[in-house]
Amino acid sequence: MNQEQFETMMAQVMAKLEEGPGSHLDVLAAMAQRHAAVKELGQVVGDILESLQFVRLVLKYMAFDLEATRRERNQLRMMLEDQD
Repeated sequence: MNQEQFETMMAQVMAKLEEGPGSHLDVLAAMAQRHAAVKELGQVVGDILESLQFVRLVLKYMAFDLEATRRERNQLRMMLEDQD
């Protein structure tokens, strides 16, 4: 939810409150539930992004390790060839 959507929602809530209680309580409850669902969705998206960052980091370490292993292998091959 961006700032503009939040301000629009708050304006709707304030308008309903100014009209007075009654049947508007159902509308306010629905808005509150929607806001809670959007907030929860935002947390889930945040968790997914954090997990993706972790996967990227792990992949970088794996690529580094693979390259180091290849260099070591090549050095050992050269050493073995020099012995023969």
